[in-house]
Amino acid sequence: MARYIKENDYQQKVVVRHEFRFLSDRFSRALSESLVEEGLEVMFMEEAAPTPMVMLAVEENNLNLGALITASYNSAD
Repeated sequence: MARYIKENDYQQKVVVRHEFRFLSDRFSRALSESLVEEGLEVMFMEEAAPTPMVMLAVEENNLNLGALITASYNSAD
């Protein structure tokens, strides 16, 4: 993801958040850490939230990138 952002001249700041599924918080933290290691600025949002909240954070902070860790297309089993 960091490589794609850099190669396509996107703004170097990304909102990262997770939803309510099991372990999504750990994956969002891992993504955030890897983006920071690659030199990007990350706005990590600690609380779980639905997808529209990421879009709102992107809009309110005048960014063009956001990532939400989710498994919402899979059953909860």
